[in-house]
Amino acid sequence: MKRKYVYLSVWVLVIIVLSLMPKSSLGIKRVKLFENSDKIVHFMMYAILTILAIMALKKRDVCTKRCLTIISIFSIFLGVLMEFLQEYLDIGRSFDTFDILANTTGVLFVIIFLNNKIVKYEF
Repeated sequence: MKRKYVYLSVWVLVIIVLSLMPKSSLGIKRVKLFENSDKIVHFMMYAILTILAIMALKKRDVCTKRCLTIISIFSIFLGVLMEFLQEYLDIGRSFDTFDILANTTGVLFVIIFLNNKIVKYEF
């Protein structure tokens, strides 16, 4: 399996594990820089997911509109699914619409502003 797919797969697993991990199992006190500062983490996690997906799925330095649409749909769906699972699984976490908004904003930021710069790089 190519390394770029491994990176993408590992990052998806990191998102799933962190999203579904009970707060109590983190073992550290929650650091709160300011109100809703966790939204920055959501934005970054899904921006990184989108970057890795573009790098993994592009063909010859091009990620077509179809490719970007698939990446966007998958990434946003994953963010929404994680929020619903937090609500319905008994893990001490709850659904937050603003988390979904932060996730989606991270995805769209990369698609709209960074896509042309990302496709030029290889890993």
